[in-house]
Amino acid sequence: MTRATALLTLLILTIPVTSLAESLDGRPAPGFTLEKYGGGTMSLESLKGKIVVLNFWATWCGPCKDEMPLLNEANEKFRDNDVLILGVNYQQTSKSVDRFAEKIPLDFPQVLDKKGDLVKQYEVAALPTTFFIGKDGNIITSHIGGLNYDILFDTIKAIIGK
Repeated sequence: MTRATALLTLLILTIPVTSLAESLDGRPAPGFTLEKYGGGTMSLESLKGKIVVLNFWATWCGPCKDEMPLLNEANEKFRDNDVLILGVNYQQTSKSVDRFAEKIPLDFPQVLDKKGDLVKQYEVAALPTTFFIGKDGNIITSHIGGLNYDILFDTIKAIIGK
């Protein structure tokens, strides 16, 4: 792959776009059981009763890197409100995530979508993409592209009623 092709691919994958993912708003979140970064597995079913902020990302994605400190902050701030921030790493190995975490801490749980199946189920067209899932397991809303403080914190506050 030429450098120009690689840059174009990266640009296309990180530009905020409208996608089919937004058509999932209001519907039950697709279930999953995936390998958890650090060992074990995690399922969406095990998180019922919590508000889940499901963030799809990859180590090579610039906007994904930029929003990690914000997701760490949200995890710390809202964990006592039954809010769980959950990262879904797209098609990468634990070693790739290890190298990333050496530079940018991951203070919230991560699962590994090694085959990209969950990205397909959630109809993710660009990284990062974030889904806000209610305690009942339904998708409340989604955001395509990088998060900023207002989008992330205001959305969580609206969901928890604060």
